[in-house]
Amino acid sequence: MAVITRPLPVAPRPKPGELISSWLGRTAARYDMDDAAFRALLLGEDGRGRERLDLHLTTDEVARIADAFRLPPERVATLGLTQAWPRVAVDWLPGVGRKMRARGNLDLSWCRKCLEEGHSSGGTYLDREAALPLCLCHRHQHWRVDCCQHCSPDNPPRFVWDKGAVELACGDCRRLLRTPGRPIWADC
Repeated sequence: MAVITRPLPVAPRPKPGELISSWLGRTAARYDMDDAAFRALLLGEDGRGRERLDLHLTTDEVARIADAFRLPPERVATLGLTQAWPRVAVDWLPGVGRKMRARGNLDLSWCRKCLEEGHSSGGTYLDREAALPLCLCHRHQHWRVDCCQHCSPDNPPRFVWDKGAVELACGDCRRLLRTPGRPIWADC
C-alpha cells in the first residue's frame, strides 16, 4: 500500500481546539479525497481506520502526521482528547452504531453557529467539544445537532471542498450541515 513519505504541498494547520479527525478530514477535502482513503495514505492503514483516533495518537502516528504537515511532533501529540482533557471518561463518550445518528468513530454533535463562524474564518471545522455528549453550545446558547435534519443518515458527515472553502456536509443527502439547504457535490 502506498504511504505519504514526503511533506504535503498544502498542509493546513489544525485550528485551536480542533478534533484530529476534523483536521485530517479538512485536509482530505483540500485534496478531493475521502477521509478514510487519505488516512490510509497518511497513516499506512488498511483503509478502515483505527477507531477513536481523536482520543490519542500513537507515537508512530504522531511522527507520520508531523512529517507530512511539517509540524513539531510535540504539537501533534497535544491534539488528542486525552491530552487536552487527561481526566476525560473516554468510555462515556458517545459511540457509534445507532441508526438515525451521524456515524463515525465518535458520535459527534455540532453547533450550527460554530460551523458558521468557522466558515466565515476560512473553513468549517469541528472543535473538541463536538465529541462530548453535550446538548447545548456554551458559546452560542444554541442546541447542538448530531445528524442531518433532512435525512436519516447511514454515513458519517464528510468534509468537502466547495467554492474555495471546506464545508461539512451530510454523507448521505449531501446538504450543508452549517445551514442545511442545497446539495453541494454531485453523485459519485
